Amino acid sequence: MKILQDGPLKAGSKRLNAGRSQEVCARCEAVRRRGDRTLLKGRKGQKLAVDRRAFRQAFGRLTPQTRAALELACRHVGALARRELAALKEFDLKPTTGVTLYQRLIPLEGVGILVPAGQVTPLLAGAIPAAVAGVTRRVVCVEPDLDGMVDPHVLAAAYMCDVTEMYAVGGVDGVAALAHSTKSIGAVNRIFGVGDGAVAAAKHHLVDVCNVTLTTGLAELLVLADDTAAPEFVAADLLAHAAADPEGSCVLVTTSAAVAEATRRVLHSNLRSLGADHPARGAIRRAQAVVVKGLAAAVDLANGRAPERLSLLVKRPDELVGRLRTCATLLVGPHTPASLVGAATGAGALPFDEPGGHPASVVSVSDFLRRVTVQQVDPSAYLRLSRAAATLAEVEGNLQAITALNERFLPTD
Repeated sequence: MKILQDGPLKAGSKRLNAGRSQEVCARCEAVRRRGDRTLLKGRKGQKLAVDRRAFRQAFGRLTPQTRAALELACRHVGALARRELAALKEFDLKPTTGVTLYQRLIPLEGVGILVPAGQVTPLLAGAIPAAVAGVTRRVVCVEPDLDGMVDPHVLAAAYMCDVTEMYAVGGVDGVAALAHSTKSIGAVNRIFGVGDGAVAAAKHHLVDVCNVTLTTGLAELLVLADDTAAPEFVAADLLAHAAADPEGSCVLVTTSAAVAEATRRVLHSNLRSLGADHPARGAIRRAQAVVVKGLAAAVDLANGRAPERLSLLVKRPDELVGRLRTCATLLVGPHTPASLVGAATGAGALPFDEPGGHPASVVSVSDFLRRVTVQQVDPSAYLRLSRAAATLAEVEGNLQAITALNERFLPTD
Protein backbone atom coordinates (compact mmCIF):
# COMPACT_ATOMS: atom_id res chain seq x y z
CA MET A 1 0.00 0.00 0.00
CA LYS A 2 1.27 3.42 -1.00
CA ILE A 3 0.60 6.36 1.34
CA LEU A 4 -0.05 9.75 -0.27
CA GLN A 5 -0.46 13.21 1.19
CA ASP A 6 -3.70 14.92 0.08
CA GLY A 7 -3.95 12.80 -3.08
CA PRO A 8 -4.59 12.64 -5.93
CA LEU A 9 -5.75 9.06 -6.13
CA LYS A 10 -4.72 7.06 -9.15
CA ALA A 11 -7.79 6.06 -11.14
CA GLY A 12 -8.45 2.43 -11.95
CA SER A 13 -9.15 1.40 -15.53
CA LYS A 14 -11.82 -0.94 -16.82
CA ARG A 15 -10.61 -0.91 -20.39
CA LEU A 16 -9.07 -3.91 -22.09
CA ASN A 17 -6.32 -3.45 -24.63
CA ALA A 18 -7.47 -3.04 -28.23
CA GLY A 19 -6.60 -6.61 -29.19
CA ARG A 20 -8.55 -8.14 -26.33
CA SER A 21 -11.54 -5.89 -27.00
CA GLN A 22 -11.58 -7.03 -30.63
CA GLU A 23 -11.54 -10.66 -29.46
CA VAL A 24 -14.55 -10.00 -27.22
CA CYS A 25 -16.48 -8.33 -30.05
CA ALA A 26 -15.62 -11.21 -32.38
CA ARG A 27 -16.85 -13.68 -29.79
CA CYS A 28 -20.15 -11.82 -29.43
CA GLU A 29 -20.59 -11.87 -33.19
CA ALA A 30 -19.81 -15.60 -33.29
CA VAL A 31 -22.53 -16.24 -30.72
CA ARG A 32 -24.96 -14.11 -32.74
CA ARG A 33 -24.23 -16.00 -35.98
CA ARG A 34 -23.71 -19.57 -34.81
CA GLY A 35 -25.50 -19.62 -31.45
CA ASP A 36 -25.22 -22.89 -29.54
CA ARG A 37 -22.48 -24.23 -31.80
CA THR A 38 -20.19 -21.45 -30.59
CA LEU A 39 -21.20 -21.89 -26.95
CA LEU A 40 -20.65 -25.66 -26.99
CA LYS A 41 -17.42 -25.74 -28.96
CA GLY A 42 -14.65 -27.46 -27.01
CA ARG A 43 -16.92 -28.44 -24.09
CA LYS A 44 -17.36 -31.92 -22.69
CA GLY A 45 -21.02 -31.43 -21.94
CA GLN A 46 -23.47 -31.16 -24.83
CA LYS A 47 -26.20 -29.35 -22.94
CA LEU A 48 -26.44 -25.73 -21.92
CA ALA A 49 -29.71 -25.91 -20.02
CA VAL A 50 -29.59 -27.03 -16.39
CA ASP A 51 -32.49 -29.28 -15.36
CA ARG A 52 -34.52 -27.54 -12.66
CA ARG A 53 -34.77 -30.85 -10.78
CA ALA A 54 -31.08 -30.39 -10.01
CA PHE A 55 -32.01 -27.24 -8.03
CA ARG A 56 -34.09 -29.17 -5.54
CA GLN A 57 -31.57 -32.01 -5.30
CA ALA A 58 -28.76 -29.56 -4.49
CA PHE A 59 -30.96 -27.84 -1.92
CA GLY A 60 -31.60 -31.17 -0.22
CA ARG A 61 -27.86 -31.79 0.13
CA LEU A 62 -27.06 -28.50 1.86
CA THR A 63 -25.56 -28.64 5.31
CA PRO A 64 -27.81 -27.15 8.03
CA GLN A 65 -25.39 -24.24 8.48
CA THR A 66 -25.30 -23.38 4.76
CA ARG A 67 -29.05 -23.73 4.44
CA ALA A 68 -29.62 -21.40 7.39
CA ALA A 69 -27.24 -18.80 5.90
CA LEU A 70 -28.99 -18.92 2.53
CA GLU A 71 -32.42 -18.69 4.15
CA LEU A 72 -31.30 -15.64 6.14
CA ALA A 73 -29.97 -13.98 2.99
CA CYS A 74 -33.16 -14.76 1.04
CA ARG A 75 -35.29 -13.37 3.86
CA HIS A 76 -33.34 -10.10 3.99
CA VAL A 77 -33.19 -9.58 0.22
CA GLY A 78 -36.88 -10.44 -0.10
CA ALA A 79 -37.92 -8.12 2.73
CA LEU A 80 -36.11 -5.17 1.14
CA ALA A 81 -37.50 -5.95 -2.31
CA ARG A 82 -41.08 -6.11 -1.03
CA ARG A 83 -40.64 -2.83 0.84
CA GLU A 84 -39.23 -1.19 -2.27
CA LEU A 85 -42.19 -2.43 -4.31
CA ALA A 86 -44.64 -1.06 -1.74
CA ALA A 87 -42.96 2.35 -2.01
CA LEU A 88 -43.50 2.47 -5.78
CA LYS A 89 -46.93 3.89 -6.42
CA GLU A 90 -49.09 3.79 -9.50
CA PHE A 91 -51.32 6.83 -9.83
CA ASP A 92 -54.05 8.60 -11.81
CA LEU A 93 -53.87 12.35 -12.34
CA LYS A 94 -56.22 14.95 -13.87
CA PRO A 95 -54.06 18.08 -14.32
CA THR A 96 -56.95 19.92 -16.04
CA THR A 97 -60.53 19.15 -17.02
CA GLY A 98 -60.73 16.49 -19.72
CA VAL A 99 -57.11 15.30 -19.41
CA THR A 100 -56.25 12.10 -17.57
CA LEU A 101 -52.75 10.75 -16.98
CA TYR A 102 -52.02 7.33 -15.56
CA GLN A 103 -48.69 5.87 -14.51
CA ARG A 104 -48.46 2.10 -14.44
CA LEU A 105 -45.68 -0.23 -13.30
CA ILE A 106 -45.29 -3.13 -15.72
CA PRO A 107 -42.86 -6.01 -14.97
CA LEU A 108 -40.31 -6.86 -17.64
CA GLU A 109 -41.15 -10.06 -19.47
CA GLY A 110 -37.72 -11.62 -19.06
CA VAL A 111 -34.41 -10.77 -17.39
CA GLY A 112 -31.02 -12.44 -17.45
CA ILE A 113 -28.71 -12.65 -14.45
CA LEU A 114 -25.01 -13.28 -15.06
CA VAL A 115 -23.40 -15.21 -12.19
CA PRO A 116 -19.67 -16.01 -11.85
CA ALA A 117 -18.74 -19.56 -10.91
CA GLY A 118 -19.59 -20.45 -7.33
CA GLN A 119 -21.08 -17.07 -6.36
CA VAL A 120 -24.56 -17.14 -4.83
CA THR A 121 -24.80 -13.47 -3.79
CA PRO A 122 -25.33 -11.99 -7.30
CA LEU A 123 -27.94 -14.65 -7.99
CA LEU A 124 -29.97 -13.83 -4.87
CA ALA A 125 -29.60 -10.08 -5.40
CA GLY A 126 -30.96 -10.33 -8.94
CA ALA A 127 -33.45 -13.20 -8.92
CA ILE A 128 -35.36 -12.30 -5.75
CA PRO A 129 -36.19 -8.67 -6.68
CA ALA A 130 -37.11 -9.89 -10.16
CA ALA A 131 -39.58 -12.38 -8.68
CA VAL A 132 -41.02 -9.76 -6.33
CA ALA A 133 -41.47 -7.38 -9.28
CA GLY A 134 -43.42 -10.05 -11.16
CA VAL A 135 -40.92 -10.85 -13.94
CA THR A 136 -42.08 -14.04 -15.66
CA ARG A 137 -38.74 -15.31 -17.03
CA ARG A 138 -35.86 -15.13 -14.57
CA VAL A 139 -32.92 -16.58 -16.48
CA VAL A 140 -29.53 -17.29 -14.92
CA CYS A 141 -26.35 -17.83 -16.93
CA VAL A 142 -23.61 -19.18 -14.69
CA GLU A 143 -19.99 -20.07 -15.42
CA PRO A 144 -19.61 -23.90 -15.27
CA ASP A 145 -16.55 -25.90 -14.28
CA LEU A 146 -14.32 -27.71 -16.79
CA ASP A 147 -16.82 -30.59 -16.97
CA GLY A 148 -19.70 -28.26 -17.76
CA MET A 149 -21.18 -28.60 -14.26
CA VAL A 150 -22.61 -25.82 -12.09
CA ASP A 151 -21.60 -25.34 -8.45
CA PRO A 152 -24.19 -27.08 -6.21
CA HIS A 153 -24.52 -24.04 -3.93
CA VAL A 154 -25.58 -21.95 -6.94
CA LEU A 155 -28.11 -24.65 -7.85
CA ALA A 156 -29.51 -24.64 -4.31
CA ALA A 157 -29.74 -20.84 -4.30
CA ALA A 158 -31.60 -21.01 -7.62
CA TYR A 159 -34.14 -23.32 -6.01
CA MET A 160 -34.63 -21.01 -3.03
CA CYS A 161 -35.34 -17.93 -5.15
CA ASP A 162 -37.35 -19.77 -7.83
CA VAL A 163 -35.17 -19.26 -10.89
CA THR A 164 -37.16 -20.26 -13.97
CA GLU A 165 -34.24 -21.09 -16.31
CA MET A 166 -30.54 -21.73 -15.86
CA TYR A 167 -27.79 -22.25 -18.43
CA ALA A 168 -24.22 -23.41 -17.90
CA VAL A 169 -22.61 -20.56 -19.77
CA GLY A 170 -21.08 -17.40 -18.34
CA GLY A 171 -18.94 -14.37 -19.03
CA VAL A 172 -18.94 -12.92 -22.53
CA ASP A 173 -20.79 -15.95 -23.91
CA GLY A 174 -23.56 -15.53 -21.35
CA VAL A 175 -24.05 -11.84 -22.10
CA ALA A 176 -24.04 -12.44 -25.87
CA ALA A 177 -26.49 -15.35 -25.66
CA LEU A 178 -28.93 -13.45 -23.45
CA ALA A 179 -28.77 -10.44 -25.77
CA HIS A 180 -28.97 -12.18 -29.17
CA SER A 181 -30.70 -15.49 -28.23
CA THR A 182 -29.63 -18.92 -29.45
CA LYS A 183 -31.50 -22.16 -30.06
CA SER A 184 -31.27 -23.01 -26.35
CA ILE A 185 -31.28 -19.56 -24.73
CA GLY A 186 -34.03 -17.05 -25.42
CA ALA A 187 -33.25 -13.33 -25.44
CA VAL A 188 -34.25 -11.20 -22.46
CA ASN A 189 -35.27 -7.58 -21.96
CA ARG A 190 -32.45 -6.69 -19.58
CA ILE A 191 -29.27 -8.30 -18.27
CA PHE A 192 -28.01 -7.95 -14.69
CA GLY A 193 -25.01 -9.36 -12.88
CA VAL A 194 -21.26 -9.08 -12.45
CA GLY A 195 -18.25 -9.72 -14.63
CA ASP A 196 -14.69 -8.80 -15.50
CA GLY A 197 -13.17 -6.43 -18.04
CA ALA A 198 -14.07 -8.75 -20.92
CA VAL A 199 -17.71 -8.63 -19.85
CA ALA A 200 -17.45 -4.84 -19.73
CA ALA A 201 -16.30 -4.86 -23.36
CA ALA A 202 -19.17 -7.20 -24.29
CA LYS A 203 -21.60 -4.91 -22.50
CA HIS A 204 -20.52 -1.92 -24.59
CA HIS A 205 -20.60 -3.97 -27.79
CA LEU A 206 -24.17 -5.10 -27.12
CA VAL A 207 -25.57 -1.84 -25.78
CA ASP A 208 -27.70 -1.36 -28.91
CA VAL A 209 -29.05 -4.91 -28.75
CA CYS A 210 -30.12 -5.26 -25.13
CA ASN A 211 -30.32 -3.19 -21.95
CA VAL A 212 -27.29 -4.40 -20.01
CA THR A 213 -27.04 -3.44 -16.33
CA LEU A 214 -23.82 -4.96 -15.06
CA THR A 215 -21.14 -4.32 -12.51
CA THR A 216 -18.06 -4.84 -14.64
CA GLY A 217 -14.35 -4.34 -14.31
CA LEU A 218 -12.99 -2.48 -11.30
CA ALA A 219 -14.87 -2.85 -8.03
CA GLU A 220 -13.74 -0.55 -5.27
CA LEU A 221 -13.87 -0.37 -1.50
CA LEU A 222 -13.02 3.03 -0.03
CA VAL A 223 -12.60 3.30 3.73
CA LEU A 224 -13.02 6.81 5.15
CA ALA A 225 -11.47 6.91 8.62
CA ASP A 226 -10.48 9.40 11.29
CA ASP A 227 -8.03 8.94 14.17
CA THR A 228 -10.54 6.82 16.13
CA ALA A 229 -10.58 4.01 13.56
CA ALA A 230 -8.91 0.73 14.48
CA PRO A 231 -6.16 -0.06 11.93
CA GLU A 232 -6.86 -3.77 12.41
CA PHE A 233 -10.47 -3.27 11.25
CA VAL A 234 -9.40 -1.15 8.28
CA ALA A 235 -6.77 -3.67 7.21
CA ALA A 236 -9.15 -6.61 7.61
CA ASP A 237 -11.78 -4.94 5.43
CA LEU A 238 -9.30 -4.03 2.71
CA LEU A 239 -7.76 -7.49 2.73
CA ALA A 240 -11.17 -9.22 2.53
CA HIS A 241 -12.14 -7.04 -0.43
CA ALA A 242 -8.83 -7.74 -2.16
CA ALA A 243 -9.27 -11.50 -1.69
CA ALA A 244 -12.83 -11.42 -3.04
CA ASP A 245 -11.92 -9.27 -6.06
CA PRO A 246 -8.20 -9.45 -6.95
CA GLU A 247 -8.75 -7.11 -9.89
CA GLY A 248 -10.55 -4.56 -7.71
CA SER A 249 -9.34 -1.48 -5.92
CA CYS A 250 -8.71 -0.77 -2.22
CA VAL A 251 -8.48 2.80 -0.96
CA LEU A 252 -8.07 4.36 2.50
CA VAL A 253 -8.82 8.05 2.98
CA THR A 254 -7.97 9.20 6.49
CA THR A 255 -7.30 12.30 8.53
CA SER A 256 -4.64 10.44 10.53
CA ALA A 257 -1.16 9.64 9.29
CA ALA A 258 -0.81 7.26 12.25
CA VAL A 259 -3.87 5.24 11.14
CA ALA A 260 -2.55 5.07 7.57
CA GLU A 261 0.88 3.86 8.66
CA ALA A 262 -0.53 1.36 11.18
CA THR A 263 -2.93 -0.02 8.55
CA ARG A 264 -0.04 -0.51 6.13
CA ARG A 265 1.95 -2.39 8.76
CA VAL A 266 -1.00 -4.67 9.58
CA LEU A 267 -1.64 -5.38 5.89
CA HIS A 268 1.97 -6.27 5.21
CA SER A 269 2.10 -8.45 8.31
CA ASN A 270 -1.02 -10.32 7.21
CA LEU A 271 0.27 -10.76 3.68
CA ARG A 272 3.47 -12.37 4.96
CA SER A 273 1.38 -15.13 6.50
CA LEU A 274 -0.38 -15.81 3.18
CA GLY A 275 0.99 -17.79 0.29
CA ALA A 276 3.04 -16.10 -2.42
CA ASP A 277 0.25 -16.73 -4.95
CA HIS A 278 -2.62 -15.51 -2.75
CA PRO A 279 -5.12 -13.58 -4.92
CA ALA A 280 -5.20 -10.58 -2.55
CA ARG A 281 -1.55 -9.69 -3.06
CA GLY A 282 -1.97 -7.78 -6.31
CA ALA A 283 -4.84 -5.63 -5.07
CA ILE A 284 -3.05 -4.80 -1.81
CA ARG A 285 0.10 -3.92 -3.73
CA ARG A 286 -1.95 -1.45 -5.79
CA ALA A 287 -3.85 -0.14 -2.74
CA GLN A 288 -3.63 3.52 -1.88
CA ALA A 289 -3.91 5.46 1.36
CA VAL A 290 -4.41 9.22 1.28
CA VAL A 291 -3.86 11.37 4.36
CA VAL A 292 -5.97 14.55 4.19
CA LYS A 293 -6.15 17.61 6.44
CA GLY A 294 -9.74 17.18 7.64
CA LEU A 295 -13.05 15.38 7.21
CA ALA A 296 -14.32 17.97 4.73
CA ALA A 297 -11.41 17.15 2.41
CA ALA A 298 -12.00 13.43 2.98
CA VAL A 299 -15.66 13.77 1.98
CA ASP A 300 -14.76 15.74 -1.15
CA LEU A 301 -12.22 13.14 -2.18
CA ALA A 302 -14.66 10.26 -1.57
CA ASN A 303 -17.44 11.95 -3.53
CA GLY A 304 -15.07 12.57 -6.40
CA ARG A 305 -13.97 8.94 -6.38
CA ALA A 306 -17.54 7.51 -6.36
CA PRO A 307 -16.61 4.05 -5.05
CA GLU A 308 -18.84 1.02 -5.24
CA ARG A 309 -18.69 0.62 -1.45
CA LEU A 310 -17.71 3.24 1.09
CA SER A 311 -16.99 2.22 4.67
CA LEU A 312 -17.33 5.06 7.20
CA LEU A 313 -15.16 4.58 10.29
CA VAL A 314 -15.31 7.91 12.12
CA LYS A 315 -16.28 9.07 15.61
CA ARG A 316 -19.52 10.82 14.54
CA PRO A 317 -20.64 9.12 11.30
CA ASP A 318 -24.15 10.63 11.36
CA GLU A 319 -22.64 14.03 10.57
CA LEU A 320 -21.20 12.71 7.29
CA VAL A 321 -23.85 10.29 6.00
CA GLY A 322 -25.87 12.99 4.26
CA ARG A 323 -22.77 14.46 2.61
CA LEU A 324 -21.54 11.24 0.97
CA ARG A 325 -23.60 11.15 -2.21
CA THR A 326 -21.84 9.19 -4.94
CA CYS A 327 -21.15 5.71 -3.57
CA ALA A 328 -23.42 2.80 -4.47
CA THR A 329 -23.45 1.48 -0.90
CA LEU A 330 -22.55 3.35 2.29
CA LEU A 331 -21.44 1.20 5.24
CA VAL A 332 -21.68 2.98 8.58
CA GLY A 333 -19.63 1.97 11.61
CA PRO A 334 -17.15 -0.78 12.55
CA HIS A 335 -19.86 -3.44 12.76
CA THR A 336 -20.92 -2.98 9.12
CA PRO A 337 -17.88 -4.29 7.22
CA ALA A 338 -18.07 -4.84 3.47
CA SER A 339 -17.64 -8.58 3.99
CA LEU A 340 -20.89 -8.66 6.00
CA VAL A 341 -23.19 -6.73 3.69
CA GLY A 342 -24.79 -7.78 0.44
CA ALA A 343 -27.07 -10.76 0.56
CA ALA A 344 -26.55 -11.13 4.32
CA THR A 345 -28.11 -7.74 5.04
CA GLY A 346 -30.30 -7.67 1.93
CA ALA A 347 -28.86 -4.52 0.32
CA GLY A 348 -25.95 -3.48 -1.82
CA ALA A 349 -25.11 -6.88 -3.26
CA LEU A 350 -25.48 -5.91 -6.91
CA PRO A 351 -24.31 -2.41 -7.82
CA PHE A 352 -24.34 -1.37 -11.46
CA ASP A 353 -22.22 0.95 -13.55
CA GLU A 354 -23.39 4.24 -14.98
CA PRO A 355 -22.14 5.28 -18.45
CA GLY A 356 -19.26 7.29 -16.99
CA GLY A 357 -17.90 4.17 -15.32
CA HIS A 358 -18.88 4.80 -11.72
CA PRO A 359 -21.54 2.78 -9.90
CA ALA A 360 -24.70 4.83 -9.85
CA SER A 361 -26.79 2.71 -7.52
CA VAL A 362 -27.59 -0.82 -6.49
CA VAL A 363 -30.07 -2.98 -8.35
CA SER A 364 -33.58 -2.76 -6.89
CA VAL A 365 -37.13 -3.79 -7.71
CA SER A 366 -37.63 -0.67 -9.83
CA ASP A 367 -34.99 -1.92 -12.28
CA PHE A 368 -37.26 -4.86 -13.14
CA LEU A 369 -40.26 -2.65 -13.91
CA ARG A 370 -41.26 -0.35 -16.75
CA ARG A 371 -42.91 2.94 -15.87
CA VAL A 372 -45.63 3.35 -18.48
CA THR A 373 -47.51 6.66 -18.72
CA VAL A 374 -51.00 6.40 -20.22
CA GLN A 375 -52.53 9.63 -21.53
CA GLN A 376 -56.16 10.25 -22.47
CA VAL A 377 -57.73 13.49 -23.69
CA ASP A 378 -61.52 13.81 -23.78
CA PRO A 379 -63.21 15.33 -26.87
CA SER A 380 -64.32 18.29 -24.78
CA ALA A 381 -60.71 19.20 -24.00
CA TYR A 382 -59.18 18.53 -27.40
CA LEU A 383 -59.79 21.97 -28.94
CA ARG A 384 -58.20 23.78 -26.00
CA LEU A 385 -55.16 21.49 -25.90
CA SER A 386 -54.70 21.38 -29.66
CA ARG A 387 -54.41 25.15 -29.84
CA ALA A 388 -51.66 25.11 -27.22
CA ALA A 389 -49.91 22.19 -28.94
CA ALA A 390 -50.09 23.95 -32.32
CA THR A 391 -48.55 27.07 -30.84
CA LEU A 392 -45.67 25.07 -29.37
CA ALA A 393 -45.23 23.20 -32.67
CA GLU A 394 -45.05 26.52 -34.49
CA VAL A 395 -42.39 27.75 -32.06
CA GLU A 396 -40.36 24.62 -32.81
CA GLY A 397 -40.99 24.81 -36.57
CA ASN A 398 -42.83 21.48 -36.80
CA LEU A 399 -45.37 22.15 -39.54
CA GLN A 400 -46.26 18.45 -39.78
CA ALA A 401 -47.43 18.44 -36.19
CA ILE A 402 -49.64 21.45 -36.85
CA THR A 403 -51.19 19.69 -39.86
CA ALA A 404 -51.82 16.56 -37.82
CA LEU A 405 -53.52 18.60 -35.12
CA ASN A 406 -55.70 20.50 -37.57
CA GLU A 407 -56.81 17.37 -39.39
CA ARG A 408 -58.21 15.79 -36.26
CA PHE A 409 -61.97 15.70 -35.85
CA LEU A 410 -62.92 18.64 -33.66
CA PRO A 411 -66.20 18.09 -31.85
CA THR A 412 -68.73 20.88 -31.96
CA ASP A 413 -70.22 22.26 -28.78
